[in-house]
Amino acid sequence: MNEPKISDQPVFVAPLISIVVVTRNRPIELKRCLQSLNNAARTNLPFEIILINNGGDPSGLNDLSTIKLLHCADRTPAEARNIGSKSAQGEFLFFIDDDAAVPPHYFDLFQGTLKAHPDFDILGGPDQTFKDSKLFERSVGYALLSPLATAHTRYRYGGQLEEKIITAGEAKFILCNLWFRRKLFSEEHFQFDERFFRNEENILLFQLRNKKAYYNPRLFVYHQRKTGLVSLGRAIFKSGLFRAKGSLIFPGSAGIKFFVPTAFDFYLSGLCYAPWGPAWWPLLIYFFLNLCLAFKIALSNRDGAAIPMVMFYQFFITLFYGIGFWVGMIYGVMVLTQSLRSKGSSRP
Repeated sequence: MNEPKISDQPVFVAPLISIVVVTRNRPIELKRCLQSLNNAARTNLPFEIILINNGGDPSGLNDLSTIKLLHCADRTPAEARNIGSKSAQGEFLFFIDDDAAVPPHYFDLFQGTLKAHPDFDILGGPDQTFKDSKLFERSVGYALLSPLATAHTRYRYGGQLEEKIITAGEAKFILCNLWFRRKLFSEEHFQFDERFFRNEENILLFQLRNKKAYYNPRLFVYHQRKTGLVSLGRAIFKSGLFRAKGSLIFPGSAGIKFFVPTAFDFYLSGLCYAPWGPAWWPLLIYFFLNLCLAFKIALSNRDGAAIPMVMFYQFFITLFYGIGFWVGMIYGVMVLTQSLRSKGSSRP
């Protein structure tokens, strides 16, 4: 009688996952986020949800009995996330924004990635625009896919041609869809830099650049785009500003490529004093490329009505990021100079 064979393959045991969500006065978006997490999770995937109410109205949140609810008063998002990570018990931390949502297959893809790459320290994927978004939001999402607007960081928004899992640096990761092994926080004492109101994940990922990081283009979340020009401009401006701040505090975290939008803005300013001639040719080339990419991206998504708006937002994103980066550099240099003067004056 043949003995039953015992497989040499180890049995996969799903680890506990700690899902960290920071929220502030966005009850509708938060409800959609939490529903998506509960719908996507499987019974064989143990998880906990840690919700940090960052100074918002607590009414309605205390009814979330199955969620670990923490309250803090008007902290930076980085501080709030650090509070959440300290309360976590899972082997992995998953950070998602309250205005994002996961598709039904999300955690199945995570488990598949974990089986294929059990050694990862950091894992991430892109965010995508909600399918039912209005034309304004869809157009913003398309513009974010453009190399003319977001260059190498377009992979954060799904601008990946291949579908295979690849090793990656911080340019491909976005905080609304980011995984870490908890030991990086609990044992190695890394954390989000609490001086940053935005781009705090870029600094943390720069500090973790020697860790094993993988990008899975199929491991996406849906993320709500800005719904107005003011909020969009403010967000882009802050991205540029805090990128500049990070490059000053952590030299090497930002290369020359981040100065390109600022150089473009200076070029546009110089055109105000330049007569018609060769100085205008680069701008004509830019708008030709802008038009071509807007056509390509919008038509590939079968959304031709978005072409004019995609053209505008490609320009808008570059313009405001450049302004934010330049302001951040000026402010950072002023603070650094003042600090050096203070140290000099304090010497005997």
